[in-house]
Amino acid sequence: MLTYRIIVHLDENEVMKWRLSDSKECKNGEHVNPKIRLMRLLHARNLECTVVSGNTSKEAHHSQLRKRLEMEANKLLLRCIVSAIFTIPIMIFSFGLANHVRGVNTRLGKSQITVAYLVEWILATFIQLIGGYPFYRGSYFAIFRSHRPNMDVLIALATSTIYVYSVASLIYYSIVDQPGRDIDFDSSSMLITIITFGKWLEAIAKKNAAKGFEMFDELAPKQVTVVFKDEKEDFVEAEVVNPELVMVGDIIKVLPGERFAVDGIVEAGESSVDESTITGESLPVHKKSGDSVFSGTSNGNSILYVRTTASGSQNTVSQILELVENAQNSHAPIESIADTISAYFVIWIVLIAILVYLIWVILIEKRVVPDTWYDHQSPIIFSLVFSVSVVAVACPCALGLATPSAFMTASSVAVRFGILLKESAAVQYLYNAACVVFDKTGTLTRGFPKVLQVQQLNIFAGLNQDKIVSLIAQVESHSDHPYANAIVRYAEEERGLEVSKQVQSFEEKPGCGVESVIESHEIFVGSWNWIKSKCSSSQGGKEDDLLNHQQRQLLNEWMEDGSSVVVAAIDNVPCIAFRVHDELRPEAKQVVAFFREKKKMECWLVTGDNENTAFSVAKAVGIPVEKVVSQALPGDKVKILESSIEKYRNVSGKYSFFKPRVVFVGDGVNDGPALAMADVGIAMGSKNQLAAGAARAIVMNDNLHGLVTLFDLSRVTFRRILLNYFWALVYNVVFVPGAAGAMFPLIRQQMPPWFAAILMASSSLSVSLSSLLLRFYRPLRNI
Repeated sequence: MLTYRIIVHLDENEVMKWRLSDSKECKNGEHVNPKIRLMRLLHARNLECTVVSGNTSKEAHHSQLRKRLEMEANKLLLRCIVSAIFTIPIMIFSFGLANHVRGVNTRLGKSQITVAYLVEWILATFIQLIGGYPFYRGSYFAIFRSHRPNMDVLIALATSTIYVYSVASLIYYSIVDQPGRDIDFDSSSMLITIITFGKWLEAIAKKNAAKGFEMFDELAPKQVTVVFKDEKEDFVEAEVVNPELVMVGDIIKVLPGERFAVDGIVEAGESSVDESTITGESLPVHKKSGDSVFSGTSNGNSILYVRTTASGSQNTVSQILELVENAQNSHAPIESIADTISAYFVIWIVLIAILVYLIWVILIEKRVVPDTWYDHQSPIIFSLVFSVSVVAVACPCALGLATPSAFMTASSVAVRFGILLKESAAVQYLYNAACVVFDKTGTLTRGFPKVLQVQQLNIFAGLNQDKIVSLIAQVESHSDHPYANAIVRYAEEERGLEVSKQVQSFEEKPGCGVESVIESHEIFVGSWNWIKSKCSSSQGGKEDDLLNHQQRQLLNEWMEDGSSVVVAAIDNVPCIAFRVHDELRPEAKQVVAFFREKKKMECWLVTGDNENTAFSVAKAVGIPVEKVVSQALPGDKVKILESSIEKYRNVSGKYSFFKPRVVFVGDGVNDGPALAMADVGIAMGSKNQLAAGAARAIVMNDNLHGLVTLFDLSRVTFRRILLNYFWALVYNVVFVPGAAGAMFPLIRQQMPPWFAAILMASSSLSVSLSSLLLRFYRPLRNI
């Protein structure tokens, strides 16, 4: 039977155009989603079909990553078991434990070589081919492709040296009539087996470090119920489908206790939603019509109808997994130290191993070493064991694990507390942070301002106050600035006005305001300074002529009260002013005190708001007035950060890896350039995609305590990285001299290569376990 594979690509833009059309068919929810129609058509013809999203979901990407790590661990375990099975007989023959078995000591021909030696050779060869293959392959690519020797080169060199010499000895003693002395297949076999076992432990540690994100695989439901509105505006169930079939604009029904499969806006219903999986906050959040919900969160005790705004690879869970995956593939600056050390370390260890071998051979030749020290070995094997042990114990694999293993664990821990680390460099820079620059709106304040008062400034023929407010809200509905949202809410909820979204043109001026044209009226909405400049330049008059004395005095009183003033002008004439107040976060003062007093950091407030409001907020949270910059445009914020970075860059007496760093915390559109410019940009909340994209870290729970947790977790993680480097290097410093025979004259005992391999594996295991201990991290209780 022939099997056909048909791939269908849907143009999302065309689907959205069709969805917004006024056709009767489009309003009939049975046919809203072309994906569902296609699946129905295929099923009706008894055809099997599988849903594959055009953008493969990040859950699938992460699942593949975990499967790859698991497969890597399973392969290493299999190689380890096979190597161990073959090594055990070799060890039995080497220690003479099988002498009583008939035929084992039978000589081959006229030579002194026995059957036991031949069996050891065959088994050791299998171990080299099966267990040693990954190391030989890695060595080939390291030397001939990347031209940078790595730990695989050391392992391959150590195992192959003993194996090749043993094979040469076996052939030699099979020709001459002398007993075999230099045949040492047990050392090379045990070396490969133990190192493979150590690599398996490393793979298990990597897999465990990635386990922190397994919860995301369980967050998305396997099925969702798609509904539509009939002619009576009642919700009618269409079909239960795979979440991958849901498209933007579809309405889904979410029952109590179910998880949201998509991001969306509540169309109808009222319920509490558990957002702890995303934000880390344990308290449920009340949701009603018009509120946003996110995939991976859980519905409370009532039914919600949600209109989809993002599905598949674009939803919140998928975006989080993408950020985490990219972060784990990034490199912290301190990793360059490990890379440099490893590159030169391999070469130096090889040279030291050769030098150790030559020294012992020369000492034996010069009769400095008594015969009794190596009476059971030839001088070559005696010297070679020291050399191979040096190579085995000094493998720098733990250096390569020190940073990635710690960051991978820390990033999974951060997600539990509603924090996303987008780059591993953020951990190092936050550890070295010396200056924190705060934005005001949405950072030190709640970011949910309210209109407290409205003052009409001029009277327009045919435009009463309600009509003016409606026009201004119509313009502001196209902006995502918190103040714009406050004006729209004021118009709709407090004045009961119907706000249309139809405009002839719209342009946003970051840090200033917005421009628009509605019903042939040119409308400007923004800060009073910007409105003054626009209106005075067009009228050719003085700025003071735009308002009378009482109006100017009223606006100044609003500003001195800590409120923000939003002024609107119609046709270059100021027409109305809004007193907008954004409540200070209750934890803001405590968090600023934590940075200034406990961390001894410099704290700045930089805002586009007026001077009086900025000073009022700074005084409330404890930031000195001299460290406040008001009426700052996006470019001004960048300049301030540039000067701060330059100031700390010139600090003397610090290594480049520990130079003081500047951190910027913000959440708005006009914060994007500053977030990108700072050493570490931190976006508060997940509301603004531009701000989140420019940041190196995101505090999803939109709470300043999350900022403290981020700094503290970075401190703990970077100290753990430094501890990992200590564990990685201390084994080499302590045991390389011992492996080279520095203690042999006192203890008369060589360090066997297999024991050196155990020590090397212990180094990697110590680093991995040290990193995994980060999973027990708990945030600071008292700040």
